[in-house]
Amino acid sequence: MAALPASVAMASAAGAAARAAVRAAAAGASVAHSGTRLSDAVPREIVDDIFAHALKKQTGVSLKYMLDFGANPIERQLVLSAQFLQKELPVRLAHRVAELENLPYGLSSKPQVLKQLCMYAGMLIMRACTRA
Repeated sequence: MAALPASVAMASAAGAAARAAVRAAAAGASVAHSGTRLSDAVPREIVDDIFAHALKKQTGVSLKYMLDFGANPIERQLVLSAQFLQKELPVRLAHRVAELENLPYGLSSKPQVLKQLCMYAGMLIMRACTRA
């Protein structure tokens, strides 16, 4: 059997780190034993990718647009919706991760916040693993 490409191996390792961070947060522990920042538990390349997505602007969607779009869906609309989600979801999740990482007054280190942070970051990492 051939060796895995470096990007797949890195994504697999990042996925394992994210799963460990999510388990730790669920148990009420910090993101990592030595700290409470995302970069303490996840490889730097993944953190850079998350924050690169966070710099992108979110696409606004009005309730009227969603109602008109989803009232009588046809296959073309479903494909467009899936394409929109594929592009937009990582941006929105990255925004939530960045917001949770930068909360004031030490709130970013609270177990409940760390749990959410790890869940959002884990979703982005799992998405990276499936792309690789």
